[in-house]
Amino acid sequence: MGNIPYNDAMHRRMLQTLLAPVDRHWLRTFALFFLPVALACALVLGAFHLQDRHAEERRAALGEQASIALALSRIHRDFESAVGDLLILSQRADLQALAAHPAPGLRLLIDREFETFARQKRLYGQICLLDRDGHELSRVIYHAGATRIAPPDELLDKGASATFQRIAHLGAGSIFVSDLMNPSTHGGPAPGPPVIRLITPVTDASGRVLGHLALDYLGDRLIEQVRDELTGVGREVYLFTRTGEWLHRSTPGTRPPISSRILNTLAWTRATPGTISQRFEPPGLLSHTTIHPLNEVASQMGADSGAVIGPLIDGAEGPVWQLVSFVGARTLTEASHQRGMSFLYAYLWLMAIWFVVSAYLTGIRRASRRAHAIAERLSSVVEQTSDVVYITDANGHIQYVNPSFERVTGYTHEEALGQNPRLLRSGRHDERFYRRLWRTLRSGESFHDIVINRTRAGSLYYEQKTISPLRDGRGRISHFVSTGKDITAQMRAQQRLQRLAFYNPLTGLPNRHLFRDRLQRLITQGSRAHSHVGLMFIDLDHFKHINDSLGHDAGDTLLKQVADRLRLGVRESDTIAHLGGDEFTVILGDLGDTAAAAAAAVAEKILDALHKPFRIKRQEVFVGASIGIALYPEDATELDDLIKHADTAMYHAKHQGRNRYAFYSGEMTAKVTRRLNLEIALRHALQRNEFVNHYQPIFDLRSERMIGVEVLLRWQPPGKALQAPTALVPVLEETGLIRQVTRQLFMEAAQTLLGLGERAAPLYASLNLSAREFLSGDIVAAFREVLASSGLPGHRLVVEITESLLMERTPGVAKALQGLRDLGIRIAVDDFGTGYSSLGYLRELPIDILKIDRAFLEGVPDNHGDKALVTAIIAMAHSLGMRVVAEGVESIEQEAFLRKLDCDAVQGYRYGKPVPAGALDTLLPPPGRPDPDPGTRTRRGSASFHVVPRG
Repeated sequence: MGNIPYNDAMHRRMLQTLLAPVDRHWLRTFALFFLPVALACALVLGAFHLQDRHAEERRAALGEQASIALALSRIHRDFESAVGDLLILSQRADLQALAAHPAPGLRLLIDREFETFARQKRLYGQICLLDRDGHELSRVIYHAGATRIAPPDELLDKGASATFQRIAHLGAGSIFVSDLMNPSTHGGPAPGPPVIRLITPVTDASGRVLGHLALDYLGDRLIEQVRDELTGVGREVYLFTRTGEWLHRSTPGTRPPISSRILNTLAWTRATPGTISQRFEPPGLLSHTTIHPLNEVASQMGADSGAVIGPLIDGAEGPVWQLVSFVGARTLTEASHQRGMSFLYAYLWLMAIWFVVSAYLTGIRRASRRAHAIAERLSSVVEQTSDVVYITDANGHIQYVNPSFERVTGYTHEEALGQNPRLLRSGRHDERFYRRLWRTLRSGESFHDIVINRTRAGSLYYEQKTISPLRDGRGRISHFVSTGKDITAQMRAQQRLQRLAFYNPLTGLPNRHLFRDRLQRLITQGSRAHSHVGLMFIDLDHFKHINDSLGHDAGDTLLKQVADRLRLGVRESDTIAHLGGDEFTVILGDLGDTAAAAAAAVAEKILDALHKPFRIKRQEVFVGASIGIALYPEDATELDDLIKHADTAMYHAKHQGRNRYAFYSGEMTAKVTRRLNLEIALRHALQRNEFVNHYQPIFDLRSERMIGVEVLLRWQPPGKALQAPTALVPVLEETGLIRQVTRQLFMEAAQTLLGLGERAAPLYASLNLSAREFLSGDIVAAFREVLASSGLPGHRLVVEITESLLMERTPGVAKALQGLRDLGIRIAVDDFGTGYSSLGYLRELPIDILKIDRAFLEGVPDNHGDKALVTAIIAMAHSLGMRVVAEGVESIEQEAFLRKLDCDAVQGYRYGKPVPAGALDTLLPPPGRPDPDPGTRTRRGSASFHVVPRG
C-alpha cells in the first residue's frame, strides 16, 4: 500500500462519521467487545507470521542442501564414470597389443575405436595411448562436436615431460589425476575448455606395464552440473578453486550481493568434504561445501574394483573446489511475505466483520446508520490502497469510493455517490457478460474477471476486478464490494506484443501469419456460402534500385507510402498484408459472380495509384507494380495452392514487362514446371560437366592474323543435340549458377589456350558477363582467384560487358572495372550502339574495346544509315583511344567497307564459325609456317572464337 493523498472533503466526511453523536453505553460496550478481540487477533497474527517466516527460512535451507547434494552427486557420478571408462579402455586386448607391438593396421583400428568412443561419450577432449617410453601411439581429439585423428606425423614423444616422469612408475590399476588445466596438442595450447587429465598404465596379464592411456575429461561438464542444479531466480552460485580462481558464477559481470570478504576468505567454511555449511548473513542465506570429487571416486572405485587412484598434483590432494550458494532474503521470505499480506487482509476483513457484530450487539439505533458506519470504517482500511474500491448497497447504488477510484476513473466521491456502476461502462462487454456477472453474485459467489471500463474523460482502462457480495445477519445480500487493480499498462504492453506478432512493424499492415489466417477464414466462408475470393500478390518494380541508391531509410519511407495508397484503393472489408520486403498482398472477399472483372478493376486502381510519383527525400521517385491475381474457387480451393498460383501470376506479369497485372492460368504452372525442370537439368549438367566451350576467332584486319577467340557456352545433354545458351543464361542467372558456370568456362578456356603452346601465345580469350552477374558480388576477387588458379596471365583475358550495365551509372561499376584493369584484364563493351549510354560517361570508364553489334552490319554496304552509324562508332572509338571489333561480318563487301574505315578487328562467319576446343588447333598455322589467308580458314571451316587484339 502507498500513501495516497485525499482531499479535505473526504477528510471532513470521515471526521463527521467518526465523531457523530452516539450513546456512551454503546462506546463502552463496543470497547469491551471489539478492542480485546482485535488486539488478541493482532498478536496471534504477528506471532504466526514470525513463526511462518522462520519455517520458510528452514525450508529454504533444507532445499539448498538438497540441491547442492544433488549437484555433488552428479559431479561424483561423472568422475566415477570417467575413471570407469579409463579402466575399461585400458584393459582392452587390442589396446594392450598395440602398446606391446605397434603396428600400422592395429593403430588404425585403435584410432577408429577411440574416435567412436569420443563421439559417443562427448565428455573427453582427448584420448591418447603412449608406449612405455612415452611415445604417442594414437591420439584422438574431440572439440566442438567433431573428432579428429592425429596423423602419425603429429604424434609426440612425451617421455621427457614432467607429467610422464611422475606417472612412469605407476603400477597396475593405479590412476593419475591432474587438476583443472588447459588442453594442449603438439606441445602447445589447444582450443577448448579446461580439462582434467586421467592416466593409467596399460598392463598385460602378468601386470607388466606396456604403456599408458590418458583421457582429458572436459571441465565444462562440471560447470554444467552446477548450473543445471543450482541456477534459479534469486539465487547466486559461485564455484572456485582452492587457489581462488573462479570456475563459475551464475551472473558474471555483476556485483555480488554478498561481501567479497566472505567469498574470498570463507574462514567459516572449513568443513569436512561432502558436508554442507550454512548460515544466514544480512543479505540472505549462504550455503557452502568443499568438493573433493576424487576422494569420493577413490573410495567407491577402490571398493568396487581394487583400483588405486593416485592424484599426483599439488599437495597430492587432487582437485579441490569451493561451492558457495547465496539466496537473497527477499527470495527466502517472498512466500511468507505474501501469506503475511493475505493474513493482514484477512485480519482487516475479520475486524470489519467483528465490528459489524460488535455494533449489532451494542444495539446501534438504526440499521441504515450501522451500514453507513461500517462502510466509513471499511473505507478507512482501504483509503491507502492503490486498488480501485467501491461499495454499493443491494440495489447497486454506490455508497463509498476510495481515493484510487477517484484517481483512476476521474469521478469524485460526490459525483459517484448514489450512482450505479453502470456509469463506468465502456460498451466493450455484451449482455451475456453482465448476465454471467449477476448470476455469479446472486449465487453468493465472488465474480472475477478483467473488465474494460471508461473514465470520466472517455478513455478506456483495464481492471483485474473482484466483486463480492456481503450478507446481513439474516443471510440476505446487503452490499457489494468491488476491488480492482488497474492493469491498463500491462494490457497495453500485451496488445503491443500481439500487434508485433500479427502486424508488420513498419507499415502497420497484417503480416504473413495474420494474412494466412484471414485468407483461410474467407476460403472457409466461401466454401459454405459459395462465394468468390480474390487474392493479389503485388511486387514493386525497381524497389531494389531505390533502396540501394537512396538508402534503406528511403526504402522504408517508400513502403509506408505504398501501404497508404493501397489502403485507399480497396474496400474496408478487404485485407492488405505486407509479407516483407517489397511484397504486398490484397485479399478481396465476396466478389460475386463477376469476380474476375471486380478483381481487375481493383488491380487497375492499384496500378494507377502506384504509378504516380512518390516524394522521397525531397525528390520524386517512380515505381510500378507487378500484380498476380488468383481466384477462389476457380484457380484453387486450398490456401497454399491459391497463394502459389497468385505468386506465379505475379512473376508472369513481371516477366511480361512490369507495371501490369496478370490472372493465373494453368499454362503458367506448366511454364513454371518447365522452368523448374530446366533448372534441375542445369544443376545436373554442372555436376556432370555437360557444359562445353566453343570458340569463334577474331582476326586483325591489318595483319590478317587471328589474334583472339571469343569463348561461347554450349550445353551438350546426353543423347541430345548441342544447345546454345539463349534460353539457359536467364535461368543460370536467377538460380545463381552463372558464377560457377562462368568459372568453369574460363578454366577450360585457359587450359585450352595454354595447351596450344607457343602458336597460341598471341591469342586472347574473351568472356561475356551479363549485368546481373557483374553486380552479383565481388567480381574483382573472383577473377583474381581464377587467374591464379588457371595460370593464364591477365593480359590474355578480355571481359565483355553489355552497354546496359553502363546505363546503371552505379559507382560500384566504375570501381569494379578499374579493379579488373589492375589485374591486366581488358574491358570490352559488347553490342555497342544498342543502348543509350552516355558518351561522356563512357569516356570516364576504363574501356579498351568497342564491339559493333551485328545488327548495324546487316545493311552494309547498301544501307546509308547503317554505314553512317558504323563510321561514327569507329571514329568515336579511335578518338577515345579504343579499339573496334566488328561482329557478324559475313561478306567480302562488309570486310572491304570496314578496311576502308580502318576497323581494327573483325569476327563473323566469313572467318569462322564457333568450333569445339579440339578443332581450334586447325585454325593456327603449322609450326614454322606463316598464318594462312583468312579466307582459306573460312573455306576450311572453323569455330566461333572471340579474339581480342593485343595493344
